[in-house]
Amino acid sequence: MKYKSLLAALVISIGSFSSFAQSVVTVDTALQYQTIDGWEAVSNSLEAKSVRDSVLPFVDELIDIAVNEVGITRLRFSYKSGMEDTVNYFQQVIDGDIEYDEFTQHRYAKFNDNDDPFVADPSKFQMAGLDDNITNVVIPFKNAVEANGDRFYYNLCYVDFGDQSDFNHIDDPEEYAEYLTYAWSYIDENYGFVPDGLEVILEPDNTAIWNANVIPPVIAAVGQRMDALGYDPEIIAPSLKSLLGIPNYFNAIANNPTALSYLDVLSYHRYGGNTNLAAQQEVVDIAEANNLKTAMLEYDYNGDVNELHYDLKYNNVVAWTKYALMYKSDEKFAYVFVDGTDPEDPQFGICKQTKYLRQYFKFIRPDAVRVQADVTPGDIDPVAFVNPDGTQVVVIKAEAGDSVIVNGLNPGIYNIKYTLGNYDWGGVNPSTYDFDLPAQSIAEGEAVAFDMPAKGVATIYGSPVVTSTTDRGLDSVFKVYPNPTQSTVFIEGDFQKPQDYQVTSIRGEVLTEGILNSNPQSLDLSGFPAGVYLLNVDSQTIKIVKE
Repeated sequence: MKYKSLLAALVISIGSFSSFAQSVVTVDTALQYQTIDGWEAVSNSLEAKSVRDSVLPFVDELIDIAVNEVGITRLRFSYKSGMEDTVNYFQQVIDGDIEYDEFTQHRYAKFNDNDDPFVADPSKFQMAGLDDNITNVVIPFKNAVEANGDRFYYNLCYVDFGDQSDFNHIDDPEEYAEYLTYAWSYIDENYGFVPDGLEVILEPDNTAIWNANVIPPVIAAVGQRMDALGYDPEIIAPSLKSLLGIPNYFNAIANNPTALSYLDVLSYHRYGGNTNLAAQQEVVDIAEANNLKTAMLEYDYNGDVNELHYDLKYNNVVAWTKYALMYKSDEKFAYVFVDGTDPEDPQFGICKQTKYLRQYFKFIRPDAVRVQADVTPGDIDPVAFVNPDGTQVVVIKAEAGDSVIVNGLNPGIYNIKYTLGNYDWGGVNPSTYDFDLPAQSIAEGEAVAFDMPAKGVATIYGSPVVTSTTDRGLDSVFKVYPNPTQSTVFIEGDFQKPQDYQVTSIRGEVLTEGILNSNPQSLDLSGFPAGVYLLNVDSQTIKIVKE
């Protein structure tokens, strides 16, 4: 095996690697597995006053951290079964007219709008909670993801944990279909996009009225109704609390050919069967036999790097979810947080467990393909991907310090970043976070080599190379500097004629616009508050950070 040079190899062997055994990782891009759809968070419902008051004033900053620092690209919205009603309880609770406890007594209380499941009465659908979430969270999140050139994925998840009324959607699958397709049409007509996925029912094994037999008819009904309306969401099921029940629930779906024809993603949570590897392999076998994707879509407090790594490498998941996008403190169930005790000096942060998950999320992008990664002697555990831009990523989970050599990478420049410490959920403690080693440039046949000082997670990721505007699929390529800035930025590009530009907030509000006549051209942002802004010019969106 050829290394960077004999001298470099000698420096490595007598230097920092001397105290560790050596592990050799070999990447084989010819062996390919699943394609990543994205990294998901639950888009916080903001009914509870304590959370709303603590988070909402800082939501744009939290979204910026979640998208640009952590790498989250998917949101799940909990579409509660009680939004078909004559009373707008969500509006009442956020207005302070009722207490949160009273709101919880109605969120799963279902009322039928009329006797015709094919004709919805808009006056009987209370969409204020959905509007609130889309306006405050989904739109700025979507804009931030797409500004990075990534694909945003919106998962609408039906939730029915309480049997709070005599009428239930499962009593008539067409009523369930009406309830879900109304949401699709409503979002489409009011916001100009639709969810990418429909999670049929959240944890049916954790409810009073749902079971394996009632799910196939609602999948069939909603799939056919979506077809009739011209929508084509991914159908995600059964999202069990315990993955041990997946075979039973899947067999019920398979016995309904129409339902099976619509099923796209076999989803599970890890609250039961978390250590049962045979049961997890059965999920994989079912998915492979039926050409289905797999996804692990919730494991809040306990979800850590051990589960993520295993799910990627052995369960072939295309998406993975811990739980809440954001919270008011550093909690194990959330990704990012803000301590707004002093509103003049809020303290933002990435939750402890997320600091390890980030080693995967930030560098493995949507549409990345997992490839083979082997290791000898096996003291570390690698997983490897090829991103859509062709760059390679290898993430290594190490139980102890090790010296690492990575073979099979394409020529190029590779960055190395690690987070050290205990990543197990019970005692999570990142002692060293986001540490960068010097980048390494390798030629054909050469390897990346580095020292992993202690237990932790390391990421080796290639730098993209853009040689022309054709590579980007653009007529012109623009850059903005300095970025971040405290006042003025300069816009520079290879354009041959004046170009219109807009600067917007991440919510899409146009803040200023004009024409680029000079190259470079200055843009004064001194009057803008500190935050994240988007420059839109010639089909490009460039993020600008104002400090």
